[in-house]
Amino acid sequence: MSKLPALFTCRCLNRLISPTIFKTTENFIIRCHSSDISVKELIKEAESSMLVNEKPSKPPFAKNLFLGIFDKDVLVYPEVFSIDQLNLLQRKLEPIEKYLKNEVKSLEIEETGNISNEIIKNLKNLSLFGLQIPEKYGGQGLNATEYARICELIGEDSSVSLLLLSHQALGVQSLLCFGTEEQKRKYLPGLASGESYAAFCLSEETSGSDLASIQTKVEKSENDKESNWILNGSKLWVTNANNAHIFTVLALSKSVNQFGEQQLVSVFLVEKDYPGVFVGKPTNIIGLKGVKLSEVEFKNVKLTEANLIGNQSDGFQIAIDILNINRYASGAVTLSLMKKMFKLVVNHVLKRKQFVADLKDYEQIQRLCSEVSLRIYALESMLYMTTGLLDCYKNYDGSMENAIIKAFSMEEGQKCINICLDMMGAQGLIKGEPYEKFYRDFKCSSIFDGTLDFTKLFIASTGLHQAILLHEDIGKNINLLKQLFNNRKQTMDNPSLNLELFLQLHPSLVVGICSDY
Repeated sequence: MSKLPALFTCRCLNRLISPTIFKTTENFIIRCHSSDISVKELIKEAESSMLVNEKPSKPPFAKNLFLGIFDKDVLVYPEVFSIDQLNLLQRKLEPIEKYLKNEVKSLEIEETGNISNEIIKNLKNLSLFGLQIPEKYGGQGLNATEYARICELIGEDSSVSLLLLSHQALGVQSLLCFGTEEQKRKYLPGLASGESYAAFCLSEETSGSDLASIQTKVEKSENDKESNWILNGSKLWVTNANNAHIFTVLALSKSVNQFGEQQLVSVFLVEKDYPGVFVGKPTNIIGLKGVKLSEVEFKNVKLTEANLIGNQSDGFQIAIDILNINRYASGAVTLSLMKKMFKLVVNHVLKRKQFVADLKDYEQIQRLCSEVSLRIYALESMLYMTTGLLDCYKNYDGSMENAIIKAFSMEEGQKCINICLDMMGAQGLIKGEPYEKFYRDFKCSSIFDGTLDFTKLFIASTGLHQAILLHEDIGKNINLLKQLFNNRKQTMDNPSLNLELFLQLHPSLVVGICSDY
């Protein structure tokens, strides 16, 4: 049989066919060439087969680049939806897009320093608080591509997007991914409807993304029969803390095993109404005026085992996963901001004259516009390629792709904003104009869930870890990951842990000790 054209994997009878459907139904393709079965019947049979069979697995694309492995499947762009499904999604998006563009006034939110109750009510009516929460708990159960597309729309206003993303991408995720069924039934319906908000409590005065430095602690309650834990400490930069009903709190706990007393990172759900929970005054920052960031203090807050998320020792991994799971969402919001600002700048360039010619006719302006367009196109492409991989394959490990999107959007987004401000000239500096607001909002939002340097470090260490797992000789001379995860490894209950204490000895003693092994 002659080789089928590659385009068949993408479009047939004006229908998009994902690589997943194509690869798992190769026998249908063969039958189509060897019998009278129509292509239309082929597609129907293939898609119905996918409803029964599980998604195929795929090794991580970005991680494997560190091994010199390039998965050529990504050259066929992952198509998650058929044309009919795309049209249905677009119809769902239309009322959201119409409301956010026509009714949400960003400059008004900036002036009042508040997102009005009317806007909050309409966001609830549009079901924007439970986008990824499963339908059985009252949410929409969107996949990654649908979620990213809506994140693009809510990026129309930076304060609104931060309100929704801090609730869903951070606050809800710990419960959604690691909570018990009882915890999910208790909290998720209210979180999905927007009747209650979730907030994520990580940063402290002495620590940001460094989990080993947190000072908030939980201790076992010996005398109180009604509680198992007592929580004390304070958290800074908690987004929307003044309106939140549920806090996801990371704290240090103690455990005793054969090695003695161990320090562990644990995650707890803490309701705002619990005695001992205090929310401070909002911090005044240069941007994102519509969302409040406050300090939350915990004084002798009583908790039970029902408040614990996962196991007592799972906090470190839960925090890393929560921060990474939806990093692509921040990329979608940045993409929206870049598009919106570039559109305003292009309109300015088309109308303005400089000396004897239109500004648009100058080669330098054309070059700057092409640079911004290139960055927008690149971010949009990597965003939806990643969400396509997440949707098409079972349990796809997109941790590095998510981090790359985050890093690229932070770095290139800042460059695009600077270029646009340069093209605007003095008008870009006027208070009350949207341009300087874009700059301030982006600067604030880009550092909330991890700085650029921290994100780049995560990418490098994750890639090296992938290489070390498969090639031990690479890891012999690389100790970066050992340094990063040393604190966590020391606290794990693992009798076979090799501490390699001989590395701390004088070189003259190493030979003798190693010979005993």
